[in-house]
Amino acid sequence: MGSNGIRFSITDLSPSTARILPTVYSDRAGISLYDAQWATGSKAPIPSETMDAAIRSLLHFKRTCEDFGVQDEHVRILATEATRQATNSEEYREKIRQATGWTVEMLPKEDEGRVGANGVVSSFSTCKGLMMDLGGGSTQITWLCAEKGDVRMSDAGSVSMPYGAAALIRRLNEANEAGGHAVRDLRDEITSALKEAVKTINIPQEIWDTAHDADGMTLYLSGGGFRGWGFLLMSQHLVCPYPIPIINGFKASMASFENTNLMTTTAASEEDIFRVSERRASQVPAVAFLVTCMLEALPAVRTVRFAQGGVREGSLFMNLPSEVKAEYPLVTGTNPLTTPWTSSLLKLHSYWIFSSRSATRTLD
Repeated sequence: MGSNGIRFSITDLSPSTARILPTVYSDRAGISLYDAQWATGSKAPIPSETMDAAIRSLLHFKRTCEDFGVQDEHVRILATEATRQATNSEEYREKIRQATGWTVEMLPKEDEGRVGANGVVSSFSTCKGLMMDLGGGSTQITWLCAEKGDVRMSDAGSVSMPYGAAALIRRLNEANEAGGHAVRDLRDEITSALKEAVKTINIPQEIWDTAHDADGMTLYLSGGGFRGWGFLLMSQHLVCPYPIPIINGFKASMASFENTNLMTTTAASEEDIFRVSERRASQVPAVAFLVTCMLEALPAVRTVRFAQGGVREGSLFMNLPSEVKAEYPLVTGTNPLTTPWTSSLLKLHSYWIFSSRSATRTLD
C-alpha cells in the first residue's frame, strides 16, 4: 500500500520455482494516499472517501484470494510512507482491520530501503553497486553487494529522504509559484541531502573499485518513478520498437539517463508510451529534477540498471531459504522446460563454442 497506488498480488512460492517469485495474480488500484492528504494544498487527514475506496479494493482482493485458495494467514498488507505519515493513520488501519480482518503492517522508513534492496536482488543473479528506490512519498539510497543469495548492504540499512515523485511534484510546484531563488534552493536542499546520504551509507572500497570496470559503477533503480523513467528511455532507444519491453534488467548509459530534456519532452508530447500512465507522465518533471540533483551528488556512476523488484518482491525474497536465494534465476525459470536431451544439447553447444574459439586463435 504505497503513496501512489495500492498493488495487489498473489505469488506462488512452490519450492521448485520460488526463486523467481512467480506472480499468478496482479492488480493495482490507482488510489494515491499521498495526493489525498495534500488535495487542499496543505496536509490533511486521509479523507473518508479515500479510505472507503481503499477498503472496497481490499475487499475485492479478499474475494480474489478466496477464489485462489489463499488463506488469511498467508496475506500481508505492507504500508509505506503515505500511511506512515498520515495524521489519521491509526484510524485508517483500524477501519481496514474491521472490514477485512487483515492487520496493516507499517514498514518503518529505515526498513523500507532494506526491503526494497532485497527486491532488487531478487531481480538479478548478482548485484554490485549503488541502489535507489523512488516511491511516491520518499526515496531511499544504499549500496548493494549480492551473489549466490548472500546480500550485503550498508550497516545503516538505507537512507530515506522525503523526495518521492508525488512529494517532489508538490514541492516543485510550490517553488515555481514562490519564484525568486525557491527552485534553486530546493535543488540545493535535495543535492545536499543526497550527498549526506552517500556519506552515511559509507560505500565500501569494493564498489569504488568497480568505477574502473568496463561499465563503470552501476546504479540499480527501482520504484514506480524510476521505472517510468526507464520506460521513457526504452521508448527512445536506438532499437525501436524495443523488442522485449520488460523493464527488469533494462540497461542504460549515464549519458542517456541524464538527458532530462529529452525525457521531459517525450513525456509531454507523446501519447500512449508503453507502461507510462498519464499520472506517471505528469510526475516526469519532478523525476527529472531529482535526476539533475543525483548527477551532482552521486559518485562516478556510468551504468544504470532498472529492476522490477521492489517492496513486494523484497519482502518475499527475504524469507526464502538461503539455498533457494542462491539459485540462478535463469536456471530456475527454465528448469520446468528441460527435456531428456537438454544436457546433451548443452554439451554440444559448449563443444561448438570451444571449437570456434580454438579456430579463431589458430587464424590469429
